[in-house]
Order: sequence, then C-alpha cells, then structure tokens
Amino acid sequence: MASTSRPSFLPASIPTPSPQRLHALYADFSRQKSFNPSSYAANVDWWRRALPEIVVQSKALQDHLVVDVGDKLVEELRTESGARPLSLGTVALEMLETSDVYPLPTFLSSPYSIYETGSLPWRIATFFVGKPLWWIMGQLKLVGDPIPADENSAARWKRAKGKYVMKDNVEKAADEVLDLESSNPHVSITDRLYNLESFREEFGNLALPGVTLSETDVKVLLKHLERDRKAIVMEKEIIKFIDEDDPESAKITEVDRGVLEMKIAIQRLEDQISEIDRRISECTTKVKEALGKKQQDLAKSYLRSRKQLEEVLSKRTNSLETIQGMLLKIESAASDIDVLKAYETSTSTLKTLLADPHLQREKVDETLESMSDALADHAEIDQAIRLGGEDARAAAGLEIDDEEIADELEELLKEEEERKAKEEKERVKIPSPPSRTPVEEKSAEEARAEVQREAISPS
Repeated sequence: MASTSRPSFLPASIPTPSPQRLHALYADFSRQKSFNPSSYAANVDWWRRALPEIVVQSKALQDHLVVDVGDKLVEELRTESGARPLSLGTVALEMLETSDVYPLPTFLSSPYSIYETGSLPWRIATFFVGKPLWWIMGQLKLVGDPIPADENSAARWKRAKGKYVMKDNVEKAADEVLDLESSNPHVSITDRLYNLESFREEFGNLALPGVTLSETDVKVLLKHLERDRKAIVMEKEIIKFIDEDDPESAKITEVDRGVLEMKIAIQRLEDQISEIDRRISECTTKVKEALGKKQQDLAKSYLRSRKQLEEVLSKRTNSLETIQGMLLKIESAASDIDVLKAYETSTSTLKTLLADPHLQREKVDETLESMSDALADHAEIDQAIRLGGEDARAAAGLEIDDEEIADELEELLKEEEERKAKEEKERVKIPSPPSRTPVEEKSAEEARAEVQREAISPS
C-alpha cells in the first residue's frame, strides 16, 4: 500500500497508522490467529477501538449506535488507494465474542440486561434464537474455536454480516442523556414525560456530539435506558424518566397519560400558531405588493385570507390558553398532593415521638419535679459553701474592707488625672526668651577669642 495519506474516515482521536501498519490492518490477518496470535490480537484491538468512533462520526452512515456490517460499511472504510478491510468480518465476530457488540434483534428483544451476570441459561437461549445449530455449538465452545483460523473468508463474512449494537456508543449516548436529564430542574409535572417524537426532538441532536440519532438509534437507546440502566419506564409510546427519590415514579399512571396528551397538544398548538402567524405575515406582504401594482381585487383576496387566518389564530390561541390553564391546575393539584403527603408524614412522625413513654404527662411532671428538687438542693449547698467560706476568711483575718478598697481606688484615679494634666501642661509650655540679644552674644564671643589669643601669644 503506497499511499501515506491519512484515511479520510478516520476520526482525529485515532492516531494515523504508518503505511506498513495500515497495510497490515487492511490485509486478511484471520489466519494469524494460529501462528502469530500477538499480531492478530493487536490488529483486532485497533479495529475494536477505531470502529465505534468511525461509526459515530461518519456522515455517510445512517446509524451511529448501530453498525451495519456489510458492503456499505466496507465502501465507507475504503482508502484513497482503493484498499478494503479484508478482515472486517473477523473483527465483527471477535467483538461479538467479547460483548463489544450485540446483534440488533437480540438486543431489542432480550429481557436480560447486558450487565446481568445471572440467569445464564435464559440469556443463552435468548441470544441464540434463530441461529443455526453449528453456529450455536461454536459459540458454546462445543465444536472448538467459534472463530477458527482456517475458516473460509467468504463463510466467515457471510455469518458476520448484519446489524450490531455498539456497546461503547450506546453507553456514551446514555450517559449524556442522563446528564442532561439530571440538570433539568423539573419544574413542571410534564418534564419527565415524553413520547418517541418528543424524546428524539429533545435528545436526538445532543446524545452524541455533532450527529443526529436515527429512529433505530433512538429505539436502541431507549431499550438501554429502560432495561440496562433502569432510568426510564416505557409503555407503548409513553416514556417516563424515573425519579430516584420517588419510588412511585417507576410506573406510568393515568395522570401521566393525560398530562402527556396535554403536553403534546400544547406543542402542536404552538406549532400551528407559529405557522398561522407566518402565513398572516405572508398575506400582509402580498397585500402591500398587490396595492403597489394597483391590483386591488388581488389585494382584497389576500385581505380576506388574512382575516380568515386571524380568526383561526384566535381560536387556536384560546384553545392553547385553556389547555395551559388546565395543565397549570393539574400541576397545582400535584403539588398539593406532595404537600399533604409531607404533612401526613410529619404528623405521623410527631405522633410516634409523642407516644414515647418519656413524653407522657405523668412522666414529664415527675421528671420536672425531680429536677426542681435537685436544683433546690444544689442552691442550698452552694449557699452553705459560700457563707462558710466568708466566715472562714473573716476568722483568718483575710476579710477585706470594701471602703478601704474604694478609697485606694479613688486615690489612684486622682494621681492618674494629675499625671495627665502635668504632661499636657508641659506639651503646650512656651519657650522662655533668650537672656541676651544676638549682638551681645557676638560681643561675648569676640571677648573670649581675644582672651585666648593673649593667653597663647609670647610675653
């Protein structure tokens, strides 16, 4: 394989393989399982990581949670040089063996969770419904390796072809949907309720980045959320997210059915009103154009159409207001039920607490009377200890005269005031004038200098 360019279908998250590596990945490496198992495993693992991301990001493939192993996928994986993945069937069977993919019909019909480890016989029976006996025996390891290295490539491709649910992709989509749902404040009673159409409109463009889920993808995702994640309950086309804090939300009630019908009716009315508004604006524009062309009859026709549309709009608006008002009353009643349930629970809890023997009237009176006696005894003891201490101090001559303490404190305060007054007086004291003038100071200095000269001059 001479081409060194990166395959156009390869997502950015997958490193570009070298030309030699790409050649090995596209070659028929099925027979390497017996004589070069490490190379065989490395090739299968590369496809095991790359294929789910290729399916998610491919614009040519209709489904993104389901891979259709067939000729269309082979063409999607064809390189610029024309190379085709000759071991794609082997990869699909290996991924099936390790539960990285599940046959689509089995996934949608099986009652057993993909995470369930119990009920193995039933899961095996469900999984192998409609399979040939030789294939079942191979899967159960009763006739050797279920993917034998010496198997004919055409035969392997024939039994590998089909639609498979990709576990990685459906788990990522489910995680994103549950994150979005958990961030919903659930202000309205309808916030947890959907039908197939509204669910797809709400999450179809958000479950996986950059793609829109197909109808098949949505069915797979809903089955995973219901059976494997236990996050929703479904009944026909009614979908309800389960509130973990409300066990009763795990079933669909008549209220849920009625509320969902009202939610769908409101959505349809809003869509109709938007369409009627658009048509009214269109008629208004045509009226102006007709008047500009002096076509009065045509303008009248458009005006009549606009008048009819306005009447329909008024009816639709009134219907919408009525249904919204009814839904608001239902939501208010549901909130009242929650409040009354809280009252009931709190009342029951309070009654349980009041029924405790310690809170009986006789027991309370007895306890409070005993506590009063104990406090009175404590006060008497405390008073006796205090008086005895005072007598002991007086007998030992340690009693201090309060008047003497007051006189001493007053004397200290007086001394402090005198000290502050003295400091303040010294701070504002004006310096006294000099005793001699500058001229007299200068004459005195000259006289001292003359005396010093005479003292040091020779006689």
